[in-house]
Amino acid sequence: MENDVVLAQQGDKKAFIRIIKSVEKSLYYVAKSMLTADSDCKHPL
Repeated sequence: MENDVVLAQQGDKKAFIRIIKSVEKSLYYVAKSMLTADSDCKHPL
């Protein structure tokens, strides 16, 4: 993942997508802790 961070910083969109997909579940749980409806949590992701 560290290599993907460097690539994403250099503008590699595929590397950025790989990073987001690897933390997607964690992002959902963070959103869920702030929002009340499941549907609201899925929209930002």
